[in-house]
Amino acid sequence: RRQVTAVARRGDAARACELCERLFPGLLGRQPHALFLLQCQAFIELVREGKTLDALSYCQSHLAPIRDSMEAVYPGKLRDVVSLLAYKRPERDAPVAHLMRDQHRDLVADALNSACLEESGAAS
Repeated sequence: RRQVTAVARRGDAARACELCERLFPGLLGRQPHALFLLQCQAFIELVREGKTLDALSYCQSHLAPIRDSMEAVYPGKLRDVVSLLAYKRPERDAPVAHLMRDQHRDLVADALNSACLEESGAAS
């Protein structure tokens, strides 16, 4: 659990997903909110790296299919995340620049930690 959380705090969402599946098989399928936050973070990391086309492709394949189901849980979250693409320097210029900061990585890592604790039967 700590390894998964540490990887998420570094912003490596893909590795965090892999570790979740290895250490807690099926967790992300049972905890769709954690998966959604991880996928949002993966998108944000692509934007951070300037990989706009990869980010668009990732959004279409991973985020668009779950947009409606997550809107009730995280109203406007996907809109805010995708809006980062509209700015040349989103970490500075976007109204949602906070998504590019380490605090957002921490939020994702905390959600993953809670999901892992819940999965293992421990209190968060």
